[in-house]
Amino acid sequence: MAGYAANRSVVQIIGGFWLYAGTLEYLQHFSPGQHPSLGDLAVSASRARCGGLAIALFWRRGFDQAS
Repeated sequence: MAGYAANRSVVQIIGGFWLYAGTLEYLQHFSPGQHPSLGDLAVSASRARCGGLAIALFWRRGFDQAS
């Protein structure tokens, strides 16, 4: 989030993290002993959303105070 915030919107970055989480969850099909789960995908997606929004708010607040 901190690396791409200047070039992309928050929605694009979080959406990319959701896609990445879904891809990793799908790839567990091919790993012995691992099983993909919609619950794990939901947790990963919510972590990405919360982390992305936290960084976005931190950046916005930091820039507002610097002015």
